[in-house]
Amino acid sequence: MTKSSKRKTGDLGEELAKKFLEGKGFSLIERNYWKPFGEIDLIMKKDGEIYFIEVKSGRVGEMYIRPEDHLTGKKIRKFERTGFFYLREKNLEKRKNPFGVEEEIKHHFWAVLVYLDEVDKKAKIKIIKELF
Repeated sequence: MTKSSKRKTGDLGEELAKKFLEGKGFSLIERNYWKPFGEIDLIMKKDGEIYFIEVKSGRVGEMYIRPEDHLTGKKIRKFERTGFFYLREKNLEKRKNPFGVEEEIKHHFWAVLVYLDEVDKKAKIKIIKELF
C-alpha cells in the first residue's frame, strides 16, 4: 500500500520540524504518540522542560491551504488532553528539585507550521508558542 500525498506531506513536515527543533537544542523523546482520543506528533525536551509539538504542513501551490487553517479548536483540545494524559502515564507531572522539594515539570504546547515549496525545494517553518 502506498502512502497518500497528504500523509507524505505530513511525514515530510514532521521530519523537517524535528530537525529544525533539534538544531535549536531540543531532543526527541517520542514521535507520533497515539491514544484513541488524540495524537501528538513530536514530544521533545529542552532544559528539563517538555514540549508537545503539533506539526501542520502545507504545500505552496494552486490549491494551497495554510497549515494553521488545520489548527481547529477541536484539534487543540484533543492535543491538550493527550499531552496531559502522557504526563500522567509517564509519571512526569512532578519531580524533586535539588533541594528535595517537589515541583511541577514545566511543559509547553506548541505548533510548528511547515510551508513546503516544491518548485524551489524549500521549506519555511514557523512556531506558534503556547497554543493555550
